[in-house]
Amino acid sequence: MKLLTAVTVLLTFSLATALWCYEGKGNYDYGYEVYERRCDEGERYCNIYNADGSSWYGCGRCSGEAEAYCRECDWDMCNEVEASGAADTPKTLALILPVAFFLAKLA
Repeated sequence: MKLLTAVTVLLTFSLATALWCYEGKGNYDYGYEVYERRCDEGERYCNIYNADGSSWYGCGRCSGEAEAYCRECDWDMCNEVEASGAADTPKTLALILPVAFFLAKLA
């Protein structure tokens, strides 16, 4: 039972700290090829570059020559144009399994 508890706690922290961002590119005239992606371990930022009517989405901080056209943020799926705090849903869902486990254990 201790092993199951340890695995559950480890899973909780790994899922709750994984950052998800949109990645891809596109523009208004030709459409967008954008998909959801889990960023590399330790990556804490999503970015979106907007220049000349096109957008590039990805993980990481803004850098390079186009930094002036970049916006970065630090919560799940925040690099979409219509970003909101509702993007924290995956983090909330990652906590439901351990809470249910511990409540069942107490019952």
